[in-house]
Amino acid sequence: KTSSIANAATLADVDVSGVKIAAQPGTFHEKALKEQTSNCQKVDNLVDFVAMQMALSAGAITGYISEKPTAMAFCSDPDSEYTYVDLKNNVTGFVTAEGDTAIAMGFKKGNTLVDSVSTYLNTLTASDWSTLMNQMVAIAPAE
Repeated sequence: KTSSIANAATLADVDVSGVKIAAQPGTFHEKALKEQTSNCQKVDNLVDFVAMQMALSAGAITGYISEKPTAMAFCSDPDSEYTYVDLKNNVTGFVTAEGDTAIAMGFKKGNTLVDSVSTYLNTLTASDWSTLMNQMVAIAPAE
């Protein structure tokens, strides 16, 4: 919450000299960070979110790239010293293809729930998705 980028609103606000941003190696996060930023220092040797959270806690990085639910869960404790920058893909954040940010559910072949789950998911609005995500973060177990 006291970081130089804590009040950032756009990717440009984060892409500044002296800022160290981590991304998980081998992910579209890493690719986007390397291709779409030029001023911040990229850190690509932290293998997972736990390692990035530890590096953030130790002050080794200024921030890291994650999906919004991961960021929300990490910052959800009201007493947390962490916050997240809610970048909107293709608006204030990274330029991404839908395939990079789409979410899917896996089922065993032949599962009879596939059609009903797909039908239900297709009825959800962006607001519905946001409400559900907030509810899931609220009930997720603390790490």
